[in-house]
Amino acid sequence: MAKIGFGTYRISDRNPEHIQAIKTAVEEGVDLIDTSTNYMDGGAERAIALAFQPMPTTAIEHVEIVSKFGYIQGSTLQRIQEGEHFPEIVKYADHIYHCISPEFMQDQLTRSLDRLNMDSLGCYLIHNPEYFILDAMNHDLDRNETLDRMFERIEKAFTALEKEVQKGRIRSYGISSNSFAKESNDLEFLPYEDLVTIAKRVAKE
Repeated sequence: MAKIGFGTYRISDRNPEHIQAIKTAVEEGVDLIDTSTNYMDGGAERAIALAFQPMPTTAIEHVEIVSKFGYIQGSTLQRIQEGEHFPEIVKYADHIYHCISPEFMQDQLTRSLDRLNMDSLGCYLIHNPEYFILDAMNHDLDRNETLDRMFERIEKAFTALEKEVQKGRIRSYGISSNSFAKESNDLEFLPYEDLVTIAKRVAKE
């Protein structure tokens, strides 16, 4: 487990100071960098690649890169609106769609690896799958039925992620959620115990 992490939520490949900040962080001992496909429309991942490019392999081989998928924004949203199709897209708002289908995951992972100039990621996370719950609440759908459907979608995503582990494109996977810390009676709460059960079942199979 890494001891010191560097978040790239607003890091851009167009800002030289951001790129230098990543280099300095790694040189000073940071051994985990957190990013996502939608951070600055992929700019954060490109910035990591630019920061790593001039550094010796020995300086970066200990750094674990964690990225995420799920959000459809920016250029990815434009692709969808222009006709590219993925199953099970949640159209949460005009400027934010969301998807965790295996097909979308595979597309996003390929693009992340390309932007990062890497063959493999240390960890790949489903980014806020609770958007499925939030969208259902906006449409006054039954929460228990919604949870069951969301767990089915997560199980399919976990199965696809297990296959990516076997291929060597990722070493581990999980979920990044804003809803884990909410009270269990909160409508937006994501029951993590159920997710652990699903992950164990998929891994065993």
